[in-house]
Amino acid sequence: LVKTSNAKDFIRFMKAGGVSASQIHYLNSYYSGFGANTMDLPGANQIMDQIVGIPCGWWVSTEDLNAIISRIEAYCNHC
Repeated sequence: LVKTSNAKDFIRFMKAGGVSASQIHYLNSYYSGFGANTMDLPGANQIMDQIVGIPCGWWVSTEDLNAIISRIEAYCNHC
């Protein structure tokens, strides 16, 4: 997981460089099964807007890991 000030921009930047990235999940309050209301949850909304999932796990090779790190560094230099 990566914390960033702008998850959507980070995701676009990573994908443009060939690195998968995605928002972890939406709050349950967004789904109709949970009433689909827009509750005022400022802390939860802030986390949802700042946390991004990047590839991790045994299947990520050293080469992949280096590419992911390079792209994150490029994003930090971009900001």
